[in-house]
Amino acid sequence: RTTVGHAPGSWWGFIADGVFQTNEEAANYVNKNGERLQPQAIAGDLKFRDFNNDGKIDNSDMSDLGSPYPKFSSGLALTLAYGNFDFRTELYGVFGQQNFNQYRRNMIAGSNYNFISGFQDQYWHGPGTSNSFPELRKTDLNGNFTKMSTFFLEKSNFLRANLMQLGYKLPNGLIKGIKNLRVYVSAQNLFTISNYSGLNPDIPWYSTISYAGNDNYQMVPPRIYTFGLNLAL
Repeated sequence: RTTVGHAPGSWWGFIADGVFQTNEEAANYVNKNGERLQPQAIAGDLKFRDFNNDGKIDNSDMSDLGSPYPKFSSGLALTLAYGNFDFRTELYGVFGQQNFNQYRRNMIAGSNYNFISGFQDQYWHGPGTSNSFPELRKTDLNGNFTKMSTFFLEKSNFLRANLMQLGYKLPNGLIKGIKNLRVYVSAQNLFTISNYSGLNPDIPWYSTISYAGNDNYQMVPPRIYTFGLNLAL
């Protein structure tokens, strides 16, 4: 959504204040007149905030949930040398953005989508089992998987090692006919440090503003190992 005073393409939806642990808790979520704020909710459903405090949950309670754009992007290239050894690393980091995690959206029953192994274990399956993931059920009267909310959003800060390379220059004249010889090993995308639950926190930029930050099943970049020689005859 693009509105005055907010970043273009900011996330817009409901704030989820946890999961109802019992039917009684859901029934007791009422306004000052004793009317239920979420009449369809039962144990295992998301609890949506009455953002404008008007005693009912409707589209007027949707608000700015954050931005898909990073607050800070960084890069570091470091080269070290000691004797005949040399080392180079290139690090890349992005911080402050929020991604829409499609893997959560695909957990809706009946869609027959694949999801990350072990992901289903995080969902509510009894009192005290989860206060952030709703129950998986065929009927979703509360709109856990159809209403845009903070449930689908995740901070996707990450630090990635784009390159790490270690080299060694053999002493000159060691091999007849070769003036300089350097051998090296390198690794690309060696590691990524992130708490993001999707496969890849580095979401590409799209030409459509409203699609920014949408994790449409980004693949993990391949880890590539290389052995090489640099020589001068």
